[in-house]
This record gives sequence, C-alpha cells and structure tokens, in this order.
Amino acid sequence: MPTWFWIHGILLVIWIVIWGAIYYLQLWRLSFPFEKMTSFKIVLSLFLPFSWLSSSFLIGIIYSLIGDFVFLDKVLVIFIPLIILIVMFIYYFINSSIYHKNENQIQTSIKNLKENCQKWILQFPFISEEQYDLQIFISKDRPVGRMIIYELTCNEERVLKEQTGDLPKEVTLLFVKK
Repeated sequence: MPTWFWIHGILLVIWIVIWGAIYYLQLWRLSFPFEKMTSFKIVLSLFLPFSWLSSSFLIGIIYSLIGDFVFLDKVLVIFIPLIILIVMFIYYFINSSIYHKNENQIQTSIKNLKENCQKWILQFPFISEEQYDLQIFISKDRPVGRMIIYELTCNEERVLKEQTGDLPKEVTLLFVKK
C-alpha cells in the first residue's frame, strides 16, 4: 500500500480514538457549555478534521524531509491537507463574519427600538421613569418589545391609548391602573 494511505489511515484512527475518548469520558463538559449532541457535532465537524489534517500535514513534512517521497505522495500527504485546512479556515472565517454582522444588526435594531420607545414615553409629562418598564427581546430574528406602564389614572390611560399609533408597531403597550 502507498505510504500516504498509511499515514492518513493511522492518523485518522488515532484521532478518532482520542476524540472518541474525550467525548465518551465527557471531558468536553469541563470547558464547553454545550449539550451532548452539540458537542458531538462540534467534535465531528470541526475538531476531528482539523486535528487529522494538521497532523497529516506536519507528519508529511517531517517524513518528506527524512525519507524520499514520490511527487504523488507529497501532493497527497502535504498539499491536499494544506489546501483543505485553508478552505476550512476560510469557510469558518466567512461564517463567523456573517454571524457577527447579523448580531450587530440585531443589536442596532434593539437599540433603535429602545430609543424610539423612550422618545415616545418622554412626550408625556405625567409619566416618570419609575412608572414604566420596557422589555425588548428577539422573536423570529427581529426585536419585539413590551412596555408596561404603572399607576395610571383613567384620563392618563385614555391619552396614552390615543397616542399608541406613534408607538413602534413591534411594541405591545400594557397598562396597570392605580
């Protein structure tokens, strides 16, 4: 059998045993706050390929310096794992940047919703900061809010209900009477 096949096969078996033992002994619980299935997916899709390809690349370099490799062996043991590692890094970098971009957009929209709600509530002089509670959360990837206004008289409640059209539509307004 070719040398490259033995190198890849032995390293794959070694890494499967190592990551299998870490998963089976639940050593991942020491540093990862994930569920069991999530950690299995992470080990299988990220740690195992990365450790296998990087060790194949390093052992391929060492073996090519010590022994005499045919060009095909060099390509299969050194260059293919290097190319796959580079592709993996680019893939995870792009996914990470997309995730952070989405998180920043969500945080910006939460901030804008909060500012709009506070501008709306400040137009009423009879409501102090202690009289309302604004809760904003994410539902279906967009911010949704709930504003609870405490200790209102009937007239104040009527005035607020007339002005609810100016309140952002994502916010639900709740009243608690005196």
